[in-house]
Amino acid sequence: MGHRGQILDISQLRMKAGGLLPVGFFTRRGPSVLGNILTRKLVAKGLLTHTVTALRMIAILSMAD
Repeated sequence: MGHRGQILDISQLRMKAGGLLPVGFFTRRGPSVLGNILTRKLVAKGLLTHTVTALRMIAILSMAD
């Protein structure tokens, strides 16, 4: 999967409460995104050290309802 596909997958993750409830990780696309993060195909810098900020950034990128 290319960078465009990864960005598309992230933008389709549904987030609630400004990113504090990452409900999109429990959908069809969620495991794919998490797998890419775990295998370092997708690097989310600060995900562990600045979790709230990283989740809020994903919420900003999210176009899902």
